[in-house]
Amino acid sequence: MARESDMLRGVAVGAGSAILALGVGEFLGVALADASLVASVGDVAVDLAPGWLVRRTIGILGVAQKPVLLTGIVCVAVVLGGWVGSRGTSGRIALGLAGLLGALAVLRSGAGYYLSGTHPDDMDDRSVDDLAFEIVSDVREGIDGTGVRAGVIGEIGCTYPWLPNEKKSLRAAVAAQVETGAPLMVHPGRDPMSPVEIAEIVDSEGGDLSRTTICHIDRTCTDRSWLADMAATGCYLEYDLFGNESSWYPPNPAVDMPSDAERMDVILWHFEHGLEGQVLLSHDIATKHRLHAYGGLGYDHLVTNVVPRLRRRGLSEADVRTLIVDNPARIFAFTTGQ
Repeated sequence: MARESDMLRGVAVGAGSAILALGVGEFLGVALADASLVASVGDVAVDLAPGWLVRRTIGILGVAQKPVLLTGIVCVAVVLGGWVGSRGTSGRIALGLAGLLGALAVLRSGAGYYLSGTHPDDMDDRSVDDLAFEIVSDVREGIDGTGVRAGVIGEIGCTYPWLPNEKKSLRAAVAAQVETGAPLMVHPGRDPMSPVEIAEIVDSEGGDLSRTTICHIDRTCTDRSWLADMAATGCYLEYDLFGNESSWYPPNPAVDMPSDAERMDVILWHFEHGLEGQVLLSHDIATKHRLHAYGGLGYDHLVTNVVPRLRRRGLSEADVRTLIVDNPARIFAFTTGQ
C-alpha cells in the first residue's frame, strides 16, 4: 500500500514538474526571445512530419489543427512527466533539466543589423565604434542583458547601391569579428558587384574572409568566372534558396531564379574545380508557404530530397558530409579573437 502511495505521489509530482517546466520554458522563451517553447516544438513536429500526414490532418481538422497539436504536446509532456516522476527523484530531476534545456533551445540569435529599413531611428547618430561595441557585447555577454550570447554576427544587411548606414554597419560587424572570432554572415545587394564590394570592405577593415559567408549567391550571380573570383577571396558562398522553384524573382525581375536542378549543377561545378570547401547550403525559409503545414517542402528538403539527388549525380558520402557537416561546422566555430 505504501509503495502504491509513493508511486502515485511520484506521478503527481512528475506531472506537476512537467507543467512547471513548460511554464518556465514559455516564460523564458517569450520574455527573452519572443518565442513560445510549445509552439516551437509544434513547428518542428509539423516540419518533420511526412507531408501527406500534415495535409491529412489539415483536411480533417482545418484551422483547429494547430490548437489540437499544441494541446497534444502539452498532454504528452504531462503524461511523460507523470511516468518519469514514478521512476523516483532522479527521474524528476532529469525532467526539470529537460524543460530548462527546451527553454534554452528557442534562444538562439545573431548580432548586428539587417537592411536599412530595419535600422533603429538613431542609426545616423551611431558610430562604427558604438555599433561594434554593441555587437561584441551581444557575442560575449548576451543580447540586451539576457545572458543569451549570439552565435554569429549577421545577417548583416546590404542593398545595392549601398546605403551609408549599411556600410557603417558592415564595418562595425567586421571590427566585432576581429575582436571576438565569431563567424560573419552578410546579405548582399541584388547585383553581382555587391558581394565584390562587401569582400573588399571586409578585407580592407582587417576582417577574415575565410570566416565570412556571403548569402543568397543563387539569386545574385551564378556566372562561373564570377564564382571563381569570389571563391578566390576565401569567403564561403551560400546557396540558400533550395526549394524555391519559381524562376520569377519579384525583388529583382532582371534575375532568373535558378531551379534546384540548376543549383545542383553549380554545386557540382564547385567540386570539379576544388572549391567544395567553401560551399554552404540552406533554404532561407521565411514564409509559411515554404513549410510542410502549408504545402511547402519544409526544413528537411535538403536532406530528404536534395542530398539523394546529389548522390545520384555522383557525389560520394564524403562529398555529402563536406557540404552538410564539415563546412557548416568549420564556419560556425569560433576562432580566437583579439
